[in-house]
Amino acid sequence: MDIETLNEIRSDMSGIFREQDIKPGNNEHMGLINVNNRIKLAFGEEYGVQIASSLWVGTEVIIKVPSEGGM
Repeated sequence: MDIETLNEIRSDMSGIFREQDIKPGNNEHMGLINVNNRIKLAFGEEYGVQIASSLWVGTEVIIKVPSEGGM
């Protein structure tokens, strides 16, 4: 994906969103936002979804959660 799209997704995923924060028609990345929020709420701010991408090469999505007993 291009850098503008990547930055938009990263921006949308920063912070914790509540339903009332979401504007109508602005839910393109709702699944990623929801998963990221749930992980952060369950395990803390240092965990969650990270995305890296290079145009015409590929996109990497990393889901960071604590190991078993790591909390």
